[in-house]
Amino acid sequence: MDELRTADIILEALKDGKLTKEEKDEIRELLEQKDHHVQGYRTLAEYMGQAAGKQGYMQGWLVSDVYNRIYKSHINENNIANRDVSEYTKDYIKEFILESVEVCGNNKKVWCAFLTMLQSAIDAMDSDGVLNFEPPKKMDLYYLENMRRKRAIKNPYERFELDRIIRYLECRQQDAQALALLLWLAGDITMEEIAGLKPGDLSCRSYYGHMKVLKKNWTEDYLPVSTKRMRIICSALEMYPGREKEYIFMTESRGGLEKISATSLSSKLAHVCKKAGVWYMPCRCNDTIMYNPK
Repeated sequence: MDELRTADIILEALKDGKLTKEEKDEIRELLEQKDHHVQGYRTLAEYMGQAAGKQGYMQGWLVSDVYNRIYKSHINENNIANRDVSEYTKDYIKEFILESVEVCGNNKKVWCAFLTMLQSAIDAMDSDGVLNFEPPKKMDLYYLENMRRKRAIKNPYERFELDRIIRYLECRQQDAQALALLLWLAGDITMEEIAGLKPGDLSCRSYYGHMKVLKKNWTEDYLPVSTKRMRIICSALEMYPGREKEYIFMTESRGGLEKISATSLSSKLAHVCKKAGVWYMPCRCNDTIMYNPK
């Protein structure tokens, strides 16, 4: 009874903002130590459950709801996340990340919350000495750092203008730059990222098996590949059959193949707009058109 009353008092004080930062930190540390000692975490899901509570506590009730929803809807039921920690390898962590892309979708806040939970859990596992490999570091921070380099924009073209541009590009299936622009116009990826895409960045693994996943850059930043995007990528990969391709989008130059550049895509778009009778809207190589499922 006394314990119940104490818990009620603490919760009431938290909600009313009566505790100082130092008092909150002290309570959190005591709870973490007690929970860890009593439960003896043996799975990634358990570690991430602890991380969800910790991050939600530090960032507020609204954020806590996001973390808890991710945990309950995905992590708690995931096969990889519920394996014993002694079985984990780097490949398992990578596989778990790929399986989580489809669940989190294109919601950047949700994905960042997931990476924060995962990194916090991995750091705790490493600190406890239960991992037998060098774990990834600062995945969430690197992701945020890279996101800040991008500029999210609305599609600069009206619907009828966009239709003209797309019709012009779709008639040029053997033009790597045209295909790359189609992928850019589909949204949620920059010209810089498109220019750097490699065949190995395309993964067949997803949680429900409904779609492939594309790794966009050096961070844990992924793009669920819709049927439309997959057609574009396949067309690019099918160019120059029998020749080794380091990048997905390559052009022929001096008897060999070279990757397209982000700046060349911007110039190509200006040329396409002129041919399609559309006023060209200048863009940056780090611009990403905000994804619009409509």
